[in-house]
Amino acid sequence: MENNLRALFLEVTKRCNAFCDHCGSRCGKENLKDMELIYFKKALDEIASSYNPHSIMLYITGGEPLVRRDLFELTGYAVSQGFTWGLVTNGILLNKEKINLCKKTSMSTISISIDGLPNTHDNFRHVVGAYNTIVNNIKELKKANFVEHIQITYTVTKQNIYELPEVYRNMCMLGVDSFRISNIDLIGRAKEHMGLLLDKSDFEFLFRFIKKHENSEVPICWSCTHYFGGSQNNFDGSSKIFKCYTGKNVASILYDGTIYGCPNIERTKRLEQGNIKTHNFVDVWENGFKIYRDESTLKSEKCKTCKHWNDCKGDSFHTFNFKENKQSFCYEEVFKGKVNNAIEKTLPDTSSFFRKITPKLDFEKTVIINSPAKKEIFDYFRWGKFHPLNMYEQQMALVGFVKDNNYVVEYAIPCLLLNRSGNMAISNDFCLEQVLDEIDIMNENLHKLKKNSVELLGFIHSHPCDTEFKYSSSDIENESFLRERFGQLIGVLINPQKEKIVAFDNEKFKQQKLIIL
Repeated sequence: MENNLRALFLEVTKRCNAFCDHCGSRCGKENLKDMELIYFKKALDEIASSYNPHSIMLYITGGEPLVRRDLFELTGYAVSQGFTWGLVTNGILLNKEKINLCKKTSMSTISISIDGLPNTHDNFRHVVGAYNTIVNNIKELKKANFVEHIQITYTVTKQNIYELPEVYRNMCMLGVDSFRISNIDLIGRAKEHMGLLLDKSDFEFLFRFIKKHENSEVPICWSCTHYFGGSQNNFDGSSKIFKCYTGKNVASILYDGTIYGCPNIERTKRLEQGNIKTHNFVDVWENGFKIYRDESTLKSEKCKTCKHWNDCKGDSFHTFNFKENKQSFCYEEVFKGKVNNAIEKTLPDTSSFFRKITPKLDFEKTVIINSPAKKEIFDYFRWGKFHPLNMYEQQMALVGFVKDNNYVVEYAIPCLLLNRSGNMAISNDFCLEQVLDEIDIMNENLHKLKKNSVELLGFIHSHPCDTEFKYSSSDIENESFLRERFGQLIGVLINPQKEKIVAFDNEKFKQQKLIIL
C-alpha cells in the first residue's frame, strides 16, 4: 500500500487540568463527556486485523490524557493487540501511581510540555506550581527506569523565547533524551493571544540556538508543523527538509470519534474523513484522505511559482485559509520582513499587532535615540572631534524596540568590520553574526533583570570629514544587502566632525523624524 499508516494519534479526551493560552483545540476544564472506550477498541481491532500493529506507533493525547480514569484500560488493550504506545502530556498529573500504571501497560515514550521557567510556564498554563511539579515527576519517571525515550516539548512564544537556553540546560541536567521545539499556530485560543507569536528577530535567535546545539548530547529537534527550510538555512546552515506526513503516514482519531489527519491542524469539516462510531477505520484510511494526498490541493497561485514548493508543499494545512482556499501567509515572507502584508490579507483584525512588530515603512516614523544609546554612539564616533579613529567610516548596530511607528533605540553595538576606509564601510556576515550574538546575550541578561527583550532596528554609519552627507552607491548596495538579510530597517548617517546626524529608512532612503534624548 502506497500510504502506510505509521503513526496514529488518539485524542482520548478534550478535558484538561490546564488552560493553556495557545491551545489549538481549546481544551480546558469544561465537563465534556469522553467518548466510550469501546469505540477506540473497535478502531484498534480493525487496524490490527489488517496491518501489522508492531509497525504502528500510538500517541495518546488530549486534552490531558491522564484525566481519563479508564486510560490504562485502553493502553493495556492496545499493547495486547501488538501496538506500541507513547504518552503526550502536560506532566502535572504524572505522579507515582500514574507512573506505575504507565510501566504496567508498557509505555514506550513520553512527551512532556515545558513552556518556560517556573513563573512563565505556570502563567502560560494557568496552573500554580506546575513547573516544579513536572520537574519532580520527571525525576520519579527517571527513577522508574522503564521509558525508552523522554522528550520535552517546548512551545516557543514571544514571552518565553529568551528563557529557552536556561530551560534547555535544566532539562539536560534532568537526563531527558531529546528536546523538541514547537511553534505556535494561529488556531484555537492562540488567535486570542497574538502577542505570543514570534517575529523575524525571534526566529533568528531560535535558529541560531538550534544550530549552536546541533551536536549536543541531548538533541534538539524542530517540530514538523511548518516549512522553514529556505530561511532557516540562512540562519543556521541547516539542510533539514520539512515534510508533513499527515494523511499519508499519520492519522488521528479525535475525542468524539472523528477520523482526522493531524490533531494540530485547525478543526474543519472539510478535513474530516468519517467517524469510528459508524465507519471502519481501515476502509477510510485506504479510500479516503484524498484532500491530504493530492498535492494540488495546497498549490495556490503564489505557490505555483515558488522555488521552495518541492520541499514546502504549501506548508501542509497548518497555515491554510479554508474560506479563501489558499495559505494564510508564508513563513518565507515572515523572514523577509513582509509578515504584516501577508497576514493582513486574511486576518485583518490582527494587522495592528503585526504592524507593531514590522511597521509599514511607507509611513513616516520616528526614530528615538535614548540617553544610554546616545552616549554609546557619541563616544564611539567621537562626536564633535577630529580624531585619528574617526577619520574613516565606522558602523554600529542600533538595538531596541518598536512601538507603533516609533523606533526606540536603547543600545548601540559596534560592528567589527573586516574592511573599512575613508569612504566605505561594508557589512559582512562575520560582523553581522557578531552583532546577533551580542543581542542574544543582551536578551538573556535582560530577561534575568525582568526587562523586555530588544531586537535589531537598523544601523548607523559615519561619513567623516568632508564626505558627502547622502547615501552613496556603496551605501545603497550595503543597505540592499542588509535589507535582504533582515528586511526593512532604519539607517542613520552621522558626521561626528560636523556634528550632523540624520535618519532614513533603508528601502526608499526617505528621511525620517529623529529625536535624540
